[in-house]
Parts: sequence; structure tokens; C-alpha cells
Amino acid sequence: MMNKKFFDDRISFYKIHQIFFLLCRRGFLLLLLSGNSMAAFNDWNMQGS
Repeated sequence: MMNKKFFDDRISFYKIHQIFFLLCRRGFLLLLLSGNSMAAFNDWNMQGS
């Protein structure tokens, strides 16, 4: 019982980590591909603060 719950937690954590990594990598590629992305990101940061 305890082992099964631990195993399920491991799988869900791995899935979340994998999705997060893919999103970060895709965002990083988009930053590299688009030239004005850093300026837009800086503007967005200024508005947020």
C-alpha cells in the first residue's frame, strides 16, 4: 500500500517534471528564434513590477 502510493507519486512527479522541461525548452527555442522576444520580455517584466 505504502509502496504503491510512493510509486504513483514518483510517476506523477516525473510526468510534471518532463512537461515542465519540454515547456522550458520550447520557450528557450522561441526566445532564440525570434529577435524581438527579449525586448518584449523586458517590457512585460516592467509592466509586471
